[in-house]
Amino acid sequence: MLVAAHVFEILVMLLAGAALGRALRGDRALPWALFGAGMLAFVFAEVAQMGASNLIASLQAERILPVPTRESASRASFVLIGVFTGLTLEPLRWFVLSRYTPGYRSHRAALLMGAGAGAMEGILMGAVVLIMMVIALVFHGETMDSLTAAGLTGGTAVKVGLRVVAWWESSPLGAILATGEALVRLSFQVGCTCVVMVGVRRRAPRWLALAVLVTALFEAACAWAAHPSSDLGAGAGFAVVLAGLPLAAGMVAVARAAAVTDDALEQPGPAAASAGASAA
Repeated sequence: MLVAAHVFEILVMLLAGAALGRALRGDRALPWALFGAGMLAFVFAEVAQMGASNLIASLQAERILPVPTRESASRASFVLIGVFTGLTLEPLRWFVLSRYTPGYRSHRAALLMGAGAGAMEGILMGAVVLIMMVIALVFHGETMDSLTAAGLTGGTAVKVGLRVVAWWESSPLGAILATGEALVRLSFQVGCTCVVMVGVRRRAPRWLALAVLVTALFEAACAWAAHPSSDLGAGAGFAVVLAGLPLAAGMVAVARAAAVTDDALEQPGPAAASAGASAA
């Protein structure tokens, strides 16, 4: 049951974004490159977040920035996760939309790009889960001696052994809730992309600021809910994550209303675009 739950989790994480992108694209004249642009924005953000995290760590090592106390370390990590994610993902999303998709400013195009960003996040999460499952299956029932004989050093063997034991002792419910979180995050990426697209189309940075704020709050809340210090059970923690679903729906609705005002709900087809260019 546990293995089946994780297989289901991995399949959803790896395929849900692509399935959503296909459904949003339909038979419309929107290129898959827009989906790829959304994926690219998320990759840029992940690289930027790692760089920012390393920079903070080095500044703390040099005593340029204060090191949080043990009591405040967890709270500081929640805030940093939210701030880093908001200040890297959304500006880089703006950059990718502005630079790489100049001819596509419709709400429909934003939905497809958001699906790409959510797909990339799901792929990265699914890869981590898959690797852990393979390790758990390969080293199931192994002793410390056999792990060492397999080429793992003492410290590494202990870490791998503990993770394998923890994996087999976990509940299938955890995998199901993680699957739900992946779907919430997919929808959240779509919502944020739609909001940022409004800002790009109108050249109004306040829409970017809105996306940064919402992303920072959501990520900080998710980090807090997942941390043991929150004292939340699995169900209550998932309820916090589930709040991202109405947030995403609200962002899509607001962005759609803005697109209606801008007459940018659907991407013009080739014929319409040519006619518009001739008229101009």
